[in-house]
Amino acid sequence: MGFVNSENRLTTKVRDFVSIRANNLIYVDKTSYIQKIAESRAPVLLARPDGFGKTTIVSTLEELFKHGIKPYDDHDSFFKGLDIEKTWNDTGTYHVLRLDFSDDFSPSYDPNTLETVLIIKLKSQH
Repeated sequence: MGFVNSENRLTTKVRDFVSIRANNLIYVDKTSYIQKIAESRAPVLLARPDGFGKTTIVSTLEELFKHGIKPYDDHDSFFKGLDIEKTWNDTGTYHVLRLDFSDDFSPSYDPNTLETVLIIKLKSQH
């Protein structure tokens, strides 16, 4: 269950980084940690309880790799004013394949499900 305060700026309902920033919602800047994750060459396990920001972290990483920290599509960067704007040196953009295991897989797991989901996700990228 999420809440939005009376000014509609503090929310636990919106978990998408771009939506949070585009709608001027309150965002606690954790981009210095996000940069450490992004620059790490080791596997990363995000093991946190529900409501601790895993979806927002993944969404932030997705935006960082898809668009970087520079303005695009006639708007400022969503990283403007955040810690990572000052320290991120990678100017590249990358294709991102995002799998959401809470949405993509049912409790009655079928071994063919992963292959089917991957094919659908890859086709939707182009």
